[in-house]
Amino acid sequence: MSGNPTPLSILFEFYRSVYQQLAVIGKSFLIFFVTLVLPRHCDSAGQKKNFLLVHQSNSNLATRSDIDPARQAEEQAEIRKAQRNPEAFQPLYDRYFEQIFSFVYRRTDGEELAADLTSQTFLKALQSIRKYQDRGLPFSAWLYRIAANEVNAYYRKTKRRQVFSLEEEVVGRLIDDEPSPNMEPALQALMQELSTLPTDDVAIIELRFFEEKSFREIAYILDLSESAAKMRTYRAIEKLKENLTLKLRDPDEQA
Repeated sequence: MSGNPTPLSILFEFYRSVYQQLAVIGKSFLIFFVTLVLPRHCDSAGQKKNFLLVHQSNSNLATRSDIDPARQAEEQAEIRKAQRNPEAFQPLYDRYFEQIFSFVYRRTDGEELAADLTSQTFLKALQSIRKYQDRGLPFSAWLYRIAANEVNAYYRKTKRRQVFSLEEEVVGRLIDDEPSPNMEPALQALMQELSTLPTDDVAIIELRFFEEKSFREIAYILDLSESAAKMRTYRAIEKLKENLTLKLRDPDEQA
């Protein structure tokens, strides 16, 4: 692909990648993606939607871990249906696509790469849905774990240094002070300090404060013990505080 990719060209490449890889999985998966998923990213006139900017327009996506028990039971029923019939995966895909894309986008340096890794994530989820086991965590934690593994595998393979792209609005969730017109310099200082942290620290801060995951979810996503996830979060926040006068949120605080 020559020149700067457009959202439309990235979307095309995304589905081309999905189609090529699903071809080896089975006809039912192809039917699912071609007839159910693709139309979801088109408007009434048949034009492709620009879902590649969800990190800007959906910064307040519902990612809370305190899911209503009735909703959780309903979702488990959807998962069991998808385990019997892959075409029933559609509601789960629709619900979590934007969250996973935004999560991957913040860990990469381009929309095209984020789209590719997101497609890989949902392909792996489809391939493994029958092996999914309820661990008392939201289904999204399983998808985040797959996505994190895909991102890490990409950086291991390419031997590139992992990047994080964080918007000011998102970084502002770390601050416990009341918003004020004079907050901009402090926010810039916070972003600068974040850029100096090891990527492992930024990753755990992102999951706790930006994705609003519980320590139990973070432990599962990053393959840690719950106590290790909590300890690492506190240590990362303490590192940030060393050169800042801002009051930062307590890691135990739920937004």
